[in-house]
Amino acid sequence: MPFNMLCAILFLAMLAPCSVFAETALFIQKDERINQDNDLDGFYDRLTETAGQENLKILDCEDEDSAVRLCREQGISYLAVVSVKRTDTVRTDEYGKYLTRTIVEKSYTPSVALIDIKTGEKSVIFQDNGVAPASIKELPDLIIYSLLYKTQKTSGVGDDSNKKFRVKKFGILASAVWVKPQGAYADIIDSAFGGGFRFSAYPFKENNIMAAVQVNAARCLPNAVSISSARFASAFFDAGYTFFREEVVSFTPLAGAGYVFNIINGKATYAFSDSGRFSYNPALSASIEFSLNIFSGSSFIVMPSYTVFFGQKELCRYFALSGGVTARF
Repeated sequence: MPFNMLCAILFLAMLAPCSVFAETALFIQKDERINQDNDLDGFYDRLTETAGQENLKILDCEDEDSAVRLCREQGISYLAVVSVKRTDTVRTDEYGKYLTRTIVEKSYTPSVALIDIKTGEKSVIFQDNGVAPASIKELPDLIIYSLLYKTQKTSGVGDDSNKKFRVKKFGILASAVWVKPQGAYADIIDSAFGGGFRFSAYPFKENNIMAAVQVNAARCLPNAVSISSARFASAFFDAGYTFFREEVVSFTPLAGAGYVFNIINGKATYAFSDSGRFSYNPALSASIEFSLNIFSGSSFIVMPSYTVFFGQKELCRYFALSGGVTARF
């Protein structure tokens, strides 16, 4: 299921440019002199072709004002006005002893103005001066992709796509927990099943250092006949460093200190009633959090950990595996 969701998100991310251009229209502004310029035929053909490939709507209007009105009627957010100005430079060359010839050299200045239909704000997002006829055909791709970049930046789509999988500053984790005692701890408890809660934060804005408070509680399966019931809990303060914080998959090695709590009820030899014992012991823990950041506001977490605690006659330790969902804000 997570893999299918990931594929769907990547597919939507690939469609992001189309969704941006669905709200943008292109209007090519020409004057009579430019219309009769054969050197510009290839330029306009390539511009129209590239715009069509990028799902950019092309308006056929008389002038800029009518194009703006059409955008308002159709609910289009932006209008890109493409215009080309031609500059003719006349020079006279002498050839032979008595003859001269007049040469007209053409150069072009293509530009793109982006109009925000809602506010009426107009800004030039592309312009190139003094382009020779042989080079003008190379510019349509650059014009269209400059428009793509600027439209994404203006609408915020580009920023959102970059932050789609960003791990935010705070997180609250709810998880299921399985605990497997080892060493002397395994003599009294076989395993434990329960749940956990964790609050995490990135206290420093410019780096990936994470701090967290983790609390787990579980009901244990006793491993000794004399024990009727047992309960387990732990509370830790952890710190670690997150790798690939802005990627789909991230992992965070953590180390922490805290306490392990046990409530063990059982019958002593020759006793007729249950007796209980409560203990709390200082502990050290190491863990690795593996995170699948499906959305900006949530992640799937798997976290194996290893803990040792002190204060008993022997050193006790256990392995724990947590899995759950983090809500980020």
